[in-house]
Amino acid sequence: MKKYAIVTACNANHGNFLADHWYQSAVNSIDLSNIDLVILDYNLLDAQRQRMPQAIFVECVEDGHIVNLRFRDLLKVFEMGYAQVLMCDGGDIIFQVDVSDLFSDEENVMRGVVESTKAMRYERAVINKFKEEYQKEIIDTIKDKGLVNAGVLLGGREAFQRICREYITMVKRLDSFGTDMVGINYLLYRYGFEPLEYYYNFIVINFWGESIKIKDGKFYTQSGRLIPIVHNAGGVKLTRPIMGFGYGRGTNRLSPLYYLAKPFMRLLNWLIRLLPIDFF
Repeated sequence: MKKYAIVTACNANHGNFLADHWYQSAVNSIDLSNIDLVILDYNLLDAQRQRMPQAIFVECVEDGHIVNLRFRDLLKVFEMGYAQVLMCDGGDIIFQVDVSDLFSDEENVMRGVVESTKAMRYERAVINKFKEEYQKEIIDTIKDKGLVNAGVLLGGREAFQRICREYITMVKRLDSFGTDMVGINYLLYRYGFEPLEYYYNFIVINFWGESIKIKDGKFYTQSGRLIPIVHNAGGVKLTRPIMGFGYGRGTNRLSPLYYLAKPFMRLLNWLIRLLPIDFF
């Protein structure tokens, strides 16, 4: 076992992307001399596991939604003794450069990328999925704040374990979708965190103030910087801004949604904020 770990969570539905793109981009881009790749395994196929020979698999039970279960089951990873963990999505993220320098001696700090305040806000739509005693405090704590995107989070053992333990006690059910962004942000703002430069969770559909260009399947900023971690967020395939998303030549094309998403999200964001909580 090494000192640090990069962790993701996945089932067989997204296992091919995990093996062929997430994993391959990690082993080809990151100095793993002091980092393990750990996968919370919610019944991946044997053929998928075999394509990831350097990964450590932690067997988990899929008795809820993986976006929630990963916080419960990440506690198993810390029991293995890692000092720091970078946890990230496994079905819509690729690595393009070495990110090993993100791990540091500041082992009790949480870090993440803060989205633009113009990004989608939906805490009002999911607040009733939290236990009643937390609802008002959650809204009061995160209102008018930029949300940390939970697709890439870095933290030391003590800080991250506290986040995980408290989050899984706050939600009414672990099969709810959308509660992770809201609950994790409440805890990050409650206990404190350090923002990461947004290139380390570059959400293509977000409001970064700069556009991207794609060359030979690689993502660059318009100024020519190779983006370290690319996040093709969007919920479902139809709404993601990159078609054929992946690692290597022959992948990655901008979809029409890339150009339409921002005005659409502004409108939807405005509507959600107008609707009463009881509507949801």
